[in-house]
Amino acid sequence: MNTVVGSFKIFRSLSKMIPKYKSFIQHRVRTPLGDLTARSSTSQTAHPIVPVIMYDRLVKCIQTKQCLVVDARSNEEFKEAGAIPTSINVPIKDIETTFSLPAEAFENKFQIPKPSFTDLIVCYCYVGKRSIKACNMLIAMGYKNVMNYSAGWKNWKENTKEVEKK
Repeated sequence: MNTVVGSFKIFRSLSKMIPKYKSFIQHRVRTPLGDLTARSSTSQTAHPIVPVIMYDRLVKCIQTKQCLVVDARSNEEFKEAGAIPTSINVPIKDIETTFSLPAEAFENKFQIPKPSFTDLIVCYCYVGKRSIKACNMLIAMGYKNVMNYSAGWKNWKENTKEVEKK
């Protein structure tokens, strides 16, 4: 039985030859008969690759107060299940509104300074789906140092007993 191995590469098109497409995804599949390639395109720019932070590094980041940890779960999940210590709850639907607040309003709401566009922000949720969306929203807003704790709340609970009830 033959195995097919596929690899994917993302290319951004800067060419004006096909202006309606901003990004291409090239697919290459190796077969016993040779390589086959195909190209598909999207009408929107491809999402940036968001770095992932692992549990140990997140713990150090929290202990040294070098990051803002944002919980993208709902208010109910945040209150009922608990949260990563020092995290703030900004449900996914409120990310853009909250991070567009003036600095004083942000500080009044969370009792911490609003992060600058270069401060480290780590987003998490239960298993990583909402947090990657939150990361992409923050990057689109101009935040430059955003990471995803994709293992999420589920992983945090498995690795520590340190949980904050809000």
